[in-house]
Amino acid sequence: MAFTQTEIDLLNGTVTVGGILSVCGCLFLVGSAIYFRKLRHSYWRAVVVLALWDGLTAATFVMSSLPALAQWDLFGPNACQLQGVLLELFVMLSNCYTFYVALVLYLIVVKRKEAQLLSGLFEIMYFAFVATAAATMSLIPLYEVNGLKYTAGLGWCWVPAKPTYGRFVMNYVWVWTAILSIIIFYFLILRHIRREMVAEKINAPLSEIATGRLIEKRSLHTRQLFLYPLIYIVLWTPATINRVLEAQEIELYFMSLLEAGFLPLQGILNTCIYLFTSGIYRDILHVFWRRRLYRSLYAVSVDFAVPPLYDTDDDSDDAATSLRRQDPRACCFT
Repeated sequence: MAFTQTEIDLLNGTVTVGGILSVCGCLFLVGSAIYFRKLRHSYWRAVVVLALWDGLTAATFVMSSLPALAQWDLFGPNACQLQGVLLELFVMLSNCYTFYVALVLYLIVVKRKEAQLLSGLFEIMYFAFVATAAATMSLIPLYEVNGLKYTAGLGWCWVPAKPTYGRFVMNYVWVWTAILSIIIFYFLILRHIRREMVAEKINAPLSEIATGRLIEKRSLHTRQLFLYPLIYIVLWTPATINRVLEAQEIELYFMSLLEAGFLPLQGILNTCIYLFTSGIYRDILHVFWRRRLYRSLYAVSVDFAVPPLYDTDDDSDDAATSLRRQDPRACCFT
C-alpha cells in the first residue's frame, strides 16, 4: 500500500496498543473463570475458549506490529512464515468459536437444549473438527498453492493482496459465513421469543427483545452470551469493507486505520462483556471485602484478647520484654 512511514507507524502502534489490551483482558478472563469455577458450565467454557483464541490472536498481532513499530529486526523469512501461520490459525479458531457461542445460544433458546447436553462429546468433536480445518487452511500458503503465500506487509506477514481471491478464500469467506450464520441464528431466536410473547399475550417492543432483556428465566445465561457474536460482527465490519475496496484497487487510509483499531480489540471487549454479564465482578468484590473484613476482625480480636504484657513502671528490659514491646502478639510464640 502507498502509505507513508508515519501512517504505517500509526497503524502498527494502534494494533500494538489494542493487542496488548486484549492479551491482558483475555488473561484476566481465563484466570478468573478458572478461579471462580465458571468452567463447570458449558456456555462459559465456550466463552473461555473463545477468549483463549482471541488472546493468542492479539499476541500474534503484537508479535509482529511491535517490532515493526520499534524497528527491531527480529524476524527472518522463517519467523515471518511462522507468524503468518499462527495468525491465520488463531483468527480462524476465533471465528469458529464465535459461531459456536451463537450456536449454543440457538440450541438453548429455540431447541430448548439444556446447557448440560452441550458438554462432553459434542464439545470435543467440535474442537477436533475446527482445529483440524483451521490448521489445514493455515498451512496451505506455506506450500504456495495456486500462488497463495505469506509475505511481509505493513509490519506483519499475511496473505498478500494479489492474487485478489487470496485473502477472501483464506479468511473473509469464513468470516462472512460466521456472520451470516450469526444473523440467521439471531433472527430465529428473536422470532421464537416473539412468538412466545404473543402466545402469552405479552406486549413488548421488539427493541427490548433485541437486547435480550425478555428471555425467560430458564434461559438466563443466554442473555450473558448474546453480545459476544454482535461484537464480532461490529469489529469485522471495517476489515470487510476494506478488503472489498482493495479488490477494487481503492486504498483508503482511514479504513485501514479503522481495521487496525477494531480487530485487535475483540479480546478486551469480550472481557468487558464477561465482567458485567457473568457476575464475576461481584465475586471479586465479595472476595476482596471478605478478606478485608477478616483482617479487620482479626486485628480487633488481637487488641481485645491480649492483655498488657509488661509493667510500664518496671525499668527491667530483658530480651523477652523487649520483643513483646516491639510486637505484643509475640507472646503467643515465646
